[in-house]
Amino acid sequence: MLLAVKSNEYSDKKINVEINTIKRLLPFIESFSAFLLNTEVLDLSKHAVVTKTSRLKSIFEEGTDTKSYYFVICKN
Repeated sequence: MLLAVKSNEYSDKKINVEINTIKRLLPFIESFSAFLLNTEVLDLSKHAVVTKTSRLKSIFEEGTDTKSYYFVICKN
């Protein structure tokens, strides 16, 4: 799932609404354990793959309220 925004019509508030909607829907679409099996999360500031489950959960909960950049890659 990709939320690519490069337009002036999307404010931070609109983007956060979309992210929160995805957060609410994701548990019904895919479990967190299935998400971990099918994706890798890259921490672009550290140039490393995030592997700790607890860190991945906290990244997911932070959403856009962080200054760090993460990239989610599907393994399929």
